[in-house]
Amino acid sequence: MIPATPLSFSDGVYSFSNLPATEEVSVKTMPFNDGTYDYDVAINEVGLLPGVTVTNNPIILEIATAEPFILTNNFENGDFGITESLTMTFSKTMDASSFDITFSSGEFESSWTNDITLTIDPLVTLQASTTYSLSLSGESQDNNSFYASLSFVTEDGEIADTTAPAQVTGFSRISMTDWNTTSLTFKWNTVDGADGYIIWASDNQYNPSPITVSIFEDMDYVTDQYGTVVLPSQFDYYDDDGIQTPFTGGTELTFQIVAYNDSGEGTYSASVTVGDQISPSGLLNQSGTADNPDSTSTQSFTVDLSANEYLSATEPTFGFVESGGDTNYVLPNTSVSLDWDSDIMGVTFTVVVPAGKDGSGDKFFITNLKDASENASSDTVSVTLN
Repeated sequence: MIPATPLSFSDGVYSFSNLPATEEVSVKTMPFNDGTYDYDVAINEVGLLPGVTVTNNPIILEIATAEPFILTNNFENGDFGITESLTMTFSKTMDASSFDITFSSGEFESSWTNDITLTIDPLVTLQASTTYSLSLSGESQDNNSFYASLSFVTEDGEIADTTAPAQVTGFSRISMTDWNTTSLTFKWNTVDGADGYIIWASDNQYNPSPITVSIFEDMDYVTDQYGTVVLPSQFDYYDDDGIQTPFTGGTELTFQIVAYNDSGEGTYSASVTVGDQISPSGLLNQSGTADNPDSTSTQSFTVDLSANEYLSATEPTFGFVESGGDTNYVLPNTSVSLDWDSDIMGVTFTVVVPAGKDGSGDKFFITNLKDASENASSDTVSVTLN
């Protein structure tokens, strides 16, 4: 079971975030009393996938049996530490004042949380590889008797790691990146003996020295580890535009991962370099008309290009295609001048129409549209002139 704190809940619906991917995790309810009835514990199993929101089936509560029992404890799992406290959670609220506790370790202190979780704290350090017994008797708050005689064996001792973990292999990015991507998901192979993993990042602009961007706990029950890195604000090419843009202007980030344990860090993995992978897109909007009925004077109209990201200063390819109107006339490219918007996310094309000429019905097109990282769009952007 993986304990987690809910981000939010409403009407019995809970949402969790940043849980590790695993084939099976237990979703378990705690004992509950509505003032009339005690309700039993219910458990559902659900698989968690990386980067996917999983919805669990509704959990239906049933009325609990009368006799109380221990729902969970931390000492019957075969690896109880010699300095730990014993904790156990009961199936219903208990009468703490009725309890008799006998623990073979000798002196101890006991305490209750919400009359349902009992903690026993030995006042002397337990011995390694030793069997201890625990007897409990008392009553629940609805006057049902409880008795248990338990035993457990402590682990061999607090064994510290003697060597640092090996180098992480299989480190790779599994999510696409655009000019304003700030969240990236990585995958790597589990390393034996690792307690956790540190991911570092640097870039070819303002952060040449590696910065710690994420730390993940090891999940030794899976072969592949996954982690999502959220880039801190210092990875921002333009720091005065109100948005974080880590990958614009040809910026590339280099990531490395290292495993660590009590003995220190292992060898850094092979690096993964990431840049803007996605081409820009744009829309054209005409103001004015391409039809000039005046036989003595020229007139002009404009076509505005609005892009979804910062563009390259390389002038895009543009032109006109006969598509209706006056089939004997097509506006020449020489009639066009352009001005970049101040934020380099758009261009205004000003087109001069000679006296008495009609370019309406034709298409104005743009190709070779490039973003600030020189990714070129394969699409042609066009507008039919009016």
